[in-house]
Amino acid sequence: MAFGYGTRIETGPGIVRPIETLAVGDAVLAASLRAGQLEWTERTVEFSNGVPPGNQTMMVVLSWDVGEEQLVVTRDQPFLLAGGTITRAERLAPGDQLVRADGKPAVLRQVALGNFLGGIHDIATSRRFDGIDNHLISATGIVAGDYALQIGDPSGAARP
Repeated sequence: MAFGYGTRIETGPGIVRPIETLAVGDAVLAASLRAGQLEWTERTVEFSNGVPPGNQTMMVVLSWDVGEEQLVVTRDQPFLLAGGTITRAERLAPGDQLVRADGKPAVLRQVALGNFLGGIHDIATSRRFDGIDNHLISATGIVAGDYALQIGDPSGAARP
């Protein structure tokens, strides 16, 4: 249900903050899909919560073909796939194509399951889920769902 501490969330064009520093009332960029294209707008964080550092079990570590970046997330963290569907981290496999914040594909190189020694945190741009619009955020440059999308679409099968 969350991202590992240190996950960089885009709060403005080219501006990022670690997820654990975001609080209710802070601004973040959130995307909607319009004709298959990402449209980013500034939204206000309405939910922010986490678990302090410790041994987090059953976490998923993702790395992709651009740069040396990694994401550490819970198994139920939703991601946007290049085909326009949403899927949970636990369903991802090497070769799957995530979407970067610029709309280009990011081909997964590694999907690993294991423990993470650190904190986890999640945010939402609304406390209500009524579709994926404005519930997509840029997490270390990868388009992922916020907490409202995660709990509003437990199947991980949302479509725009």
